[in-house]
Amino acid sequence: MTNDEKLMLAAKAIGFQVQGEADDMVVYPGHRAGGLAVINDRGGSSLWNPITDDGDALRLAVKMNITVHPGFVYT
Repeated sequence: MTNDEKLMLAAKAIGFQVQGEADDMVVYPGHRAGGLAVINDRGGSSLWNPITDDGDALRLAVKMNITVHPGFVYT
């Protein structure tokens, strides 16, 4: 399974409306990233990529009700 397929499945799992893939968007000057263009909670478009953006990853974990324990390692 490719990263794009994983992103699409994750977006669908939490109910995002996906507008399309974004292979090369400017996140901030001098930095480009890929991901999905999704409809955000304000009705606009946002770049969403929990693989490369820790904020998106944490929001995904919260929506999926995944508990995060910083510094704790399961063995």
